[in-house]
Amino acid sequence: MLKRLDDKPNVVSEVEKVLNCVISNMSIKVLPLFLQICSCELQVETKWKTKWEVLKLLSTYFTRVFNLDRDILSACLPELVNNITPNIHELKQEVADGEDLDEEEEVYAVEWNL
Repeated sequence: MLKRLDDKPNVVSEVEKVLNCVISNMSIKVLPLFLQICSCELQVETKWKTKWEVLKLLSTYFTRVFNLDRDILSACLPELVNNITPNIHELKQEVADGEDLDEEEEVYAVEWNL
Protein backbone atom coordinates (compact mmCIF):
# COMPACT_ATOMS: atom_id res chain seq x y z
CA MET A 1 0.00 0.00 0.00
CA LEU A 2 2.89 2.36 0.64
CA LYS A 3 3.75 2.18 -3.06
CA ARG A 4 0.33 3.68 -3.86
CA LEU A 5 1.08 6.91 -1.97
CA ASP A 6 2.39 8.49 -5.17
CA ASP A 7 -0.71 7.80 -7.22
CA LYS A 8 -3.66 9.93 -8.26
CA PRO A 9 -5.12 12.12 -5.46
CA ASN A 10 -8.27 10.03 -4.99
CA VAL A 11 -6.21 6.83 -4.71
CA VAL A 12 -3.82 8.48 -2.24
CA SER A 13 -6.76 9.66 -0.16
CA GLU A 14 -8.21 6.14 0.08
CA VAL A 15 -4.82 4.59 0.82
CA GLU A 16 -4.26 7.15 3.59
CA LYS A 17 -7.62 6.24 5.14
CA VAL A 18 -6.80 2.53 5.11
CA LEU A 19 -3.27 3.03 6.43
CA ASN A 20 -4.47 5.34 9.19
CA CYS A 21 -7.02 2.70 10.20
CA VAL A 22 -4.28 0.05 10.23
CA ILE A 23 -2.01 2.31 12.29
CA SER A 24 -4.74 3.06 14.81
CA ASN A 25 -5.26 -0.68 15.37
CA MET A 26 -1.63 -1.75 15.19
CA SER A 27 0.22 -2.78 18.33
CA ILE A 28 2.82 -0.30 19.50
CA LYS A 29 5.24 -3.20 20.00
CA VAL A 30 5.69 -3.52 16.22
CA LEU A 31 7.42 -0.15 15.96
CA PRO A 32 10.77 -1.64 14.89
CA LEU A 33 9.10 -3.70 12.16
CA PHE A 34 6.90 -0.80 11.03
CA LEU A 35 9.95 1.46 10.84
CA GLN A 36 11.80 -1.16 8.79
CA ILE A 37 8.87 -1.41 6.35
CA CYS A 38 8.57 2.37 6.06
CA SER A 39 12.30 2.83 5.62
CA CYS A 40 12.04 1.00 2.29
CA GLU A 41 10.00 3.98 1.05
CA LEU A 42 12.41 6.52 2.50
CA GLN A 43 15.27 5.68 0.13
CA VAL A 44 17.03 8.24 -2.06
CA GLU A 45 15.40 6.95 -5.26
CA THR A 46 11.86 7.12 -3.85
CA LYS A 47 9.70 9.98 -5.12
CA TRP A 48 9.38 12.87 -2.70
CA LYS A 49 5.57 12.66 -2.52
CA THR A 50 5.79 9.07 -1.29
CA LYS A 51 8.40 10.08 1.29
CA TRP A 52 6.16 12.93 2.43
CA GLU A 53 3.17 10.62 2.87
CA VAL A 54 5.25 7.98 4.70
CA LEU A 55 6.60 10.63 7.06
CA LYS A 56 3.03 11.72 7.81
CA LEU A 57 2.08 8.12 8.61
CA LEU A 58 5.13 7.73 10.83
CA SER A 59 4.20 10.93 12.62
CA THR A 60 0.73 9.57 13.35
CA TYR A 61 2.16 6.30 14.65
CA PHE A 62 4.90 8.00 16.67
CA THR A 63 2.32 10.16 18.41
CA ARG A 64 0.41 7.04 19.39
CA VAL A 65 3.55 5.23 20.57
CA PHE A 66 4.72 8.33 22.45
CA ASN A 67 1.42 8.47 24.35
CA LEU A 68 1.38 4.76 25.19
CA ASP A 69 5.00 3.59 25.60
CA ARG A 70 7.87 6.03 25.39
CA ASP A 71 10.43 3.33 26.20
CA ILE A 72 9.97 1.54 22.87
CA LEU A 73 10.24 4.87 21.09
CA SER A 74 13.49 5.59 22.94
CA ALA A 75 14.85 2.15 22.06
CA CYS A 76 14.25 2.82 18.36
CA LEU A 77 15.58 6.38 18.41
CA PRO A 78 18.93 5.69 16.67
CA GLU A 79 17.21 3.94 13.78
CA LEU A 80 14.56 6.66 13.61
CA VAL A 81 17.15 9.41 13.37
CA ASN A 82 19.14 7.55 10.70
CA ASN A 83 16.07 6.97 8.52
CA ILE A 84 14.17 10.20 8.95
CA THR A 85 16.73 12.98 9.18
CA PRO A 86 18.10 12.73 5.61
CA ASN A 87 14.59 12.73 4.21
CA ILE A 88 13.50 15.79 6.10
CA HIS A 89 16.36 17.75 4.62
CA GLU A 90 15.60 16.40 1.16
CA LEU A 91 11.89 17.20 1.43
CA LYS A 92 12.57 20.75 2.57
CA GLN A 93 13.71 21.67 -0.91
CA GLU A 94 10.78 19.96 -2.63
CA VAL A 95 8.27 21.76 -0.44
CA ALA A 96 10.15 25.06 -0.75
CA ASP A 97 10.09 24.76 -4.56
CA GLY A 98 6.40 25.61 -4.53
CA GLU A 99 4.47 22.45 -3.88
CA ASP A 100 1.05 23.54 -2.63
CA LEU A 101 0.24 22.25 0.82
CA ASP A 102 -3.24 21.86 2.16
CA GLU A 103 -3.99 22.78 5.78
CA GLU A 104 -3.28 19.27 7.12
CA GLU A 105 0.07 19.11 5.32
CA GLU A 106 1.01 22.51 6.73
CA VAL A 107 0.46 21.11 10.23
CA TYR A 108 2.80 18.19 9.43
CA ALA A 109 5.35 20.57 7.96
CA VAL A 110 5.37 22.48 11.24
CA GLU A 111 5.61 19.23 13.27
CA TRP A 112 8.55 18.02 11.18
CA ASN A 113 10.13 21.50 11.01
CA LEU A 114 9.86 21.56 7.22
